[in-house]
Amino acid sequence: MVAIGTLVWLFAKVPLDELRAALDRAPMVAFVAYSAIYVPLVLLADTLATWATFRSSLPDSGLTYRETLDIRGASYLLALLHYGAGQGGIAWFVSRRHGVPLARAAGAVMLIMGVNVVVVALTALVGVLLGGAPEAPALRWLVLGMALAFPAYLAVIAARPAFLRKIRLLTPLFDAGLRGHAVAVLARLPHIAWLVVAQYFAMRFFDITPPFSKALTLLPIVFVVAVLPISPAGLGTAQATAVALFSEYAPPPGDQDAQRATVLACFLAFQVLALLVQALVGLVFLRRLTRAGIVEKEGNIP
Repeated sequence: MVAIGTLVWLFAKVPLDELRAALDRAPMVAFVAYSAIYVPLVLLADTLATWATFRSSLPDSGLTYRETLDIRGASYLLALLHYGAGQGGIAWFVSRRHGVPLARAAGAVMLIMGVNVVVVALTALVGVLLGGAPEAPALRWLVLGMALAFPAYLAVIAARPAFLRKIRLLTPLFDAGLRGHAVAVLARLPHIAWLVVAQYFAMRFFDITPPFSKALTLLPIVFVVAVLPISPAGLGTAQATAVALFSEYAPPPGDQDAQRATVLACFLAFQVLALLVQALVGLVFLRRLTRAGIVEKEGNIP
């Protein structure tokens, strides 16, 4: 309902003829090919970070990179509903396959999700330091707040309070420790870097040309909104955020309707194409798991 409502509102604000014109101006064949390449590269980078994080927080799980790739790929089907659903699928697979208590597997997934947010926030902070600070004070405080939350979180991990360590869901976070968190952050950097760079060049297909420092600062805000549990795969909410943040960098200057339409066309087309490729990738890897016996053909998929 949130996604539908947001998209209806966007289409009411953006003239459809301007939206069609923006799509007509873009080299769509090349854009489709670019989107098809984008998703597999995201999967490879995401799998590397996920595997490294599991090795730090659940060393007894015995996950290999290849197995993690299969599991992460299959979880793309659940991620069509929401990022968190895909992560939950990973925890379920690991628990079922390796006998890890579900609470511990979920805790490792919490670490993965937390590190994702941390690296996204640090990316935005780098953008600010390079001169891409948002003009709106609220956005500046949002970026700084996300970045400053990480040192506070690390202080809790270093202190290892006993009452928190007793919670099984949080055990993998403390088992990873500061070293494990450092490994997880370093492993996550290629994934987030590719997300930012890929979206930045996706905008270039539509002649949206923000300074790279601005993209570093503003794209993380779009990413954070996209993973909020209020719409499927961030559909609608991510596009509304992008229109608000990037319209001033779209052509033609001074024509706000056309600028909004161009940004909406870019971000909506890129997400829809990526979701279609993601669905195909998920089906391929789910089939691999089925053949390997990790997932039975009937009855074992939640």
